Amino acid sequence: MTTEHRHVITRFQATATLILLLLASACLAQDAWPDSLRFGLAKAKEIAAAPTVIAAVEEQNRLNHQLDPAEIQALDERWRAQYGKSNADLITLMMGTPLSDFLRTLHLREKGVITEIIVMDNQGLNAGQSAITTDLWQGDEPKWVKTFLAGPGAYYASPVRHDDSTGVWQIQVSYTISNDAGNAIGAVTVGVALSEFGE
Repeated sequence: MTTEHRHVITRFQATATLILLLLASACLAQDAWPDSLRFGLAKAKEIAAAPTVIAAVEEQNRLNHQLDPAEIQALDERWRAQYGKSNADLITLMMGTPLSDFLRTLHLREKGVITEIIVMDNQGLNAGQSAITTDLWQGDEPKWVKTFLAGPGAYYASPVRHDDSTGVWQIQVSYTISNDAGNAIGAVTVGVALSEFGE
């Protein structure tokens, strides 16, 4: 065996060892996940795979594909202006959609554990939600950027934060929504109350 061959084998062995170490670290990290994160990711995946969700997101993508950034910003500003007001036609329209009804049912089924569910389209606009949010566009937030833009199978867990409106400490777990062809079409975020897991 030549010296060159020995160097090649040594490099191969070092690379293989590194890969095994990385895989072992990933497994250990997932084993150490808190129950709240496991629950949130499982729910986000379940919602992302629901035919009702996929169909609604694909339909909104089709209807809104010509919106430019200025129009999206105008919609978001209109939503923010209506938040907390009695005259809120845009918010009322969103909360009355079949997708929002579907998400609200899921939310109520896990009342106390799930704090919110938001489904977003391929531009970061809400396509449906279980409760009223302060804004309509999530396209500049990690919940959308780190999932939809990262592609199918991507997920993101937020830092722990205190929700002043409910007084609950929670995390948000987000996951990419993909269609039957395996293409990313949107994202879903599930809020999880840490108190329900003793965390």
